[in-house]
Parts: sequence; structure tokens; C-alpha cells
Amino acid sequence: MENRPLTLIIDIDGLLVNHCGDLIEQLKSPLSLLEGTLNKLKEWEKKGYNIILITGRKESMRKRTIQQLEDAFIFYDQLIMGIG
Repeated sequence: MENRPLTLIIDIDGLLVNHCGDLIEQLKSPLSLLEGTLNKLKEWEKKGYNIILITGRKESMRKRTIQQLEDAFIFYDQLIMGIG
């Protein structure tokens, strides 16, 4: 049996960044990282894990969400939007 990299599925708001319940505020403000977020992402990257981010944010917010993630130096392999 071959070793395959683990795939991590992680919600953005509340797990990587502070959760803001208001969708409009989420778009206007930069992301506020929770303590240890970047260190944990770096650790997983070094281990070769696939990182899939999920969010309840609407698909129409994709472009702004991607920009916020880039600005916060959050990297990932895939982003899935609209998860209820």
C-alpha cells in the first residue's frame, strides 16, 4: 500500500480566522488570524498535506475571499464556497 498525503478539510471562519457573523463586514475587513494559524499551515505544508478550505461564504464572494486569504498569507490547494 503506497503512502498518500493526507487531505485536510478546514473551515475558514472560526478555525483559521476570527469569525465575523456579518457577511458584508467579512468582505470589507482584512482577515484576523487566530493564533498559530500560519505556523500550523506551514507544518502541514512541510508534511505534504493537501489543504482544502471550505466556507459558508457565497460563491459571489469568491474573488474577495481569495484576495483576503492571499493578503493574510493563507495558502491552500482548493477553496470550496457555499457550504451550509
